[in-house]
Amino acid sequence: MESTALVDVGFLQPCSNTWSLRVVLTKHPILKDQGTFNLTLSEVSLAINLATLKDSSGRPSVSLSACHSEITKAKLHLSGGASWFYNLFTFLLEKPIRDKINQKLCPQLKGVITILQKQLTTFQVTANLEENSIIDYSLLAPPHVQKTCIDLNLKGTIQHSWALVEQVPNTAPITLPDTSLAMVLVGLSEYFFNNLGKSYFLSDTLKLTLDQQQFPDSYWLRTGDYGSIIPKIKDYYPVSEAMTITIRATKPPVIHLTSQLAMEMEGHIEGLVVLPHFIPKRIYSASVKATLIANSLQVIDLKLVVSFALDRLQVSEFKSEVGYVAVLELEELLRHSLRESALLAINNGLHGGIPMPALADITLQDYILQITPGCLLVSMDMYYIPWRKLLDILPEHQSPDHHTM
Repeated sequence: MESTALVDVGFLQPCSNTWSLRVVLTKHPILKDQGTFNLTLSEVSLAINLATLKDSSGRPSVSLSACHSEITKAKLHLSGGASWFYNLFTFLLEKPIRDKINQKLCPQLKGVITILQKQLTTFQVTANLEENSIIDYSLLAPPHVQKTCIDLNLKGTIQHSWALVEQVPNTAPITLPDTSLAMVLVGLSEYFFNNLGKSYFLSDTLKLTLDQQQFPDSYWLRTGDYGSIIPKIKDYYPVSEAMTITIRATKPPVIHLTSQLAMEMEGHIEGLVVLPHFIPKRIYSASVKATLIANSLQVIDLKLVVSFALDRLQVSEFKSEVGYVAVLELEELLRHSLRESALLAINNGLHGGIPMPALADITLQDYILQITPGCLLVSMDMYYIPWRKLLDILPEHQSPDHHTM
């Protein structure tokens, strides 16, 4: 059974302005006369009950449950020809015209509601995040209508193709500020971002292997460049050998929203030498904790795109297979290499962005992003521009070599 939330629009006050209609009369085969008439409608009131719904697919919907219209006065005035004579009898036409127009108001409004219902069926309930993961943006409850806005409480959960149990949505409400500066305000909670972090963790996105093929000029991917940090490494590898560094997260990252977006990560790192026949052998390993700070937040093509910078790095539980290692110097080298490589790989993986919920034929522009404790706010304006009509709106294209006199 569908839930509904009724919105009583109420009676409009009688209009102080009138509605007028002017039509030019053509010659009739028998009545050789012509002219114009003005039809004035006043004291028009309209009352509707509009129900806001959540349909079976979790999309918003509306239904016109009641409609009543009333036109109190209609005034008809003819001009031109023998209108001085016709105006003696216009009072006989005013009531039938008024009643006929009144009968048309609610059916016309029903047609508008039908168009709105059709548009709402295009609401994006799911969005692809990765190859095997989707974001569920379906409604948790019917839209809540207030005096100045409509609130949509969306799930914002991540579903994986291999997961047997659906993720439980966070039911804690997000408090959005009152604002009239933007048409749409979206709140993304810490819960939402931490679910995204779990998704990337489960999909092995946070497992990286760095080698010389990716970074041919890097000094930290050959054994010969570790002489000052690992003094005995030349005893094991007299000839400088190629290395790889593997990094993997050992826990899902934790995202904090305070005055900035910060991500804390824990992982394991290994330095491996690549022996002949591509047999890797471990040189050192360690546990690492890193704090990343979002240095760029953008909305591009209805997607939230985030990139990070390394803020802090801590190395612990260090193990060496080649004797003494200067841990502080190695930590500094790893910090540099992570900035140069691992962070680049993470940001490239996030470049696809996080899809935002939207309607078809709706363009969202003029974005403003603001971070408040526990929430990222995205405010924007909404434009209805059907793409099939976009070419009619845009100016004619001119080639670069086209010149005008």
